[in-house]
Amino acid sequence: MKLAQVVPSLEAQYGGPSRSVRALSGAFARTGHDTELFTTDPASAATHTEETLRVRTFRRDWPGRICPSAGLRDALRVGDYEVIHHHSIWL
Repeated sequence: MKLAQVVPSLEAQYGGPSRSVRALSGAFARTGHDTELFTTDPASAATHTEETLRVRTFRRDWPGRICPSAGLRDALRVGDYEVIHHHSIWL
């Protein structure tokens, strides 16, 4: 199954979801699901792999406190994901 997990930030200052969503995404990837973790950062964009999990970081747009990202939006639009789980309802 092709999965996309979205979390506003992986920065430690944002607490539990920064760790738990990364761990959940990694577990999905290790069990054979094609999984990407999408996040934002105030300063940079990058893509890297942690074991079998692809982590894609997009530059955060204004206003920074709610972590919008046009790059993230565009990437989700062109992906052919079966499930997209957005972990930031609190925003």
